[in-house]
Amino acid sequence: MEENRKAVWYVVALLVVVGLVAFLWIRYAGMQQIMRDLDSRNPEAQTHAVGVLLERGVLADILPAQTEKRRANTAVALGRVATKQAMTQLVVLIKDPEDRPQQAAANVLAGLGPKSIPYLMPVLKDGDARAKAAAVSALVRIGWSAVPELTKALKDAGQQEQAAIALGKIGGAALAPLRQEAWSKDHNLRKAAISVLGEARDRRAVPAAVDALQITDLQATAIVALGLIADRRGTVPLIPYLKDPQLRMDVAMSLGQIGDPRGAAPLLAELRDPETQFHNRVVRALQRIGRNAGPVVTQGLRSDSLYVRRGAAEALRWVAAPEAVPALVGALGDRDWKVRVAAARALGWNGNAAGVPPLTAALDDGDWHVANAAATALGDVGAVAVEPLIALFDGHNNAKAMLASDGLARMGNAPVQRLLQATHSPSAPTAQWAVVTLGKIGDPAAADRLREVAASGSPNLKWAAAEALRARGAGKSSG
Repeated sequence: MEENRKAVWYVVALLVVVGLVAFLWIRYAGMQQIMRDLDSRNPEAQTHAVGVLLERGVLADILPAQTEKRRANTAVALGRVATKQAMTQLVVLIKDPEDRPQQAAANVLAGLGPKSIPYLMPVLKDGDARAKAAAVSALVRIGWSAVPELTKALKDAGQQEQAAIALGKIGGAALAPLRQEAWSKDHNLRKAAISVLGEARDRRAVPAAVDALQITDLQATAIVALGLIADRRGTVPLIPYLKDPQLRMDVAMSLGQIGDPRGAAPLLAELRDPETQFHNRVVRALQRIGRNAGPVVTQGLRSDSLYVRRGAAEALRWVAAPEAVPALVGALGDRDWKVRVAAARALGWNGNAAGVPPLTAALDDGDWHVANAAATALGDVGAVAVEPLIALFDGHNNAKAMLASDGLARMGNAPVQRLLQATHSPSAPTAQWAVVTLGKIGDPAAADRLREVAASGSPNLKWAAAEALRARGAGKSSG
C-alpha cells in the first residue's frame, strides 16, 4: 500500500514537472515570437508586441539586451502606443548609447508634439551630452508649444544651458526670454543667454553683450557674441581688449567679423607683435574688413616694423584694391623676402593689368620664394598676363621661362589656344616652352597638336611633346 502511494506521488510530481516545463517552453516560445515581431515590417505586429511587453512589465528589463535595430523599431512602436508607460520607455531610449535607437526615440517624441514636453524636460538635466542634444532637437521640432517650459527651465541651474540652446534654435519670439536674461544677475544664466543670442545673430542683444564686457566672467562670451552678431556698435567697445593677452585672439576675430573700418588701425598696430598665431589672426581680420581697410593697411607697408610690413602685405591679399598697387609695387623692393612674397601675391588678382610689369620684373628676384610667388600671382592675374608670359619664352633664361610656364599653367585652359599658336613659332625656345606648358595644363584639345609635333618636330620639340603626351597619358590616338 505504501509503495502504491509513493508511485502515485512520483507520477504526480512527474506530471507537475512536465507541465511546468511545457508551460515555460510555451511561454519562452511565445516570448521569442513577440521579440521577432519587433523586427517585423508590419506596424500592427510591432505595436502588438510592444503592447504585450508593456502589459507584462518586462520591456524595461529586456530592451537593453536587444539589437540596435530592434531597439529602434521598439521606439517607433512605442510612439504608436503613446501611453504613460510607453513615453517613459521612450525617454529611456532617447538616452540609448547607440545613435539609431536614440534618433528614433527623438523623432517619435518630436512627432508626438506637446504631449512629450514633460518627458523631455528632465532629460535636459539628467541626460548625458548626447541625450541632452537629442532632447533639445525634439523640443525644437515641437516648437512654440515648448517655449513656456523652456523659459521656466532658464531658472534651473541644471537645465538653463540646454533650455537656452533650444530657445535659440526655435528662434523668433522664443528669443525674447533670452534677451531678458542677457541682463540677469546670475552670471551663468547671462552667459548662456548671450552666447545663444550671438549664435542667433540677434542685433537686439548688442547692448547687453557690450555691457557684459565689463564683467570678467562674461568677457570671452560677449566678445564672441559681438563678432557673430557683426553689428558695428560692437567695434569701439571691443578695441581696448586687443591689449588683453587672454582675450585678444577672440577680439581680433570679432573685429574682422564685424568688418568695421574703424577696427583697421588698432588691428594694424597689433601687427608689431611677432607671435605667429596672433599675427595670423590679425591679418585675417584685416582681410575680412577688406577694401575699406585698404588705405590704413597700405600705410603699414611703409612701417619701420618688419612685422607690420609683412602683415600689411599679407592683409592686402584677396582684397583687390587698385589704390594699393603703387605701395605694393614699392614693397616688391623691400629688404625682407617675406614682405616681397606677400606683396607679389597681393598683386595677383584677376585682371590686374597694372601688376603685370612689376610682377614680371620680380621673376628676376634673387630669392626663389619671391620669383615663384610672382609667377603664381601672374597666373592669378589671368588673361592680361598671357602675352607678357609667352614673351618670356623667347630668351636665354630657362629659369625665367620655367616660371612663366608655371604662371600660364596656373590659368587652366584659358591660354591653351594662344599656346597652340605658339607651338608654330619660328622661335625654337618659344615653341618648346609652349609644348611644355600645354603638357602641364593637360587640355585634351591640345593632344592632336602634341602628337603632330612629336612625330615631325625638331629633336628637342619632339622630345618635349612626347614627354607632355606621356605625362598626360595621351600618347595613343583615340582611333
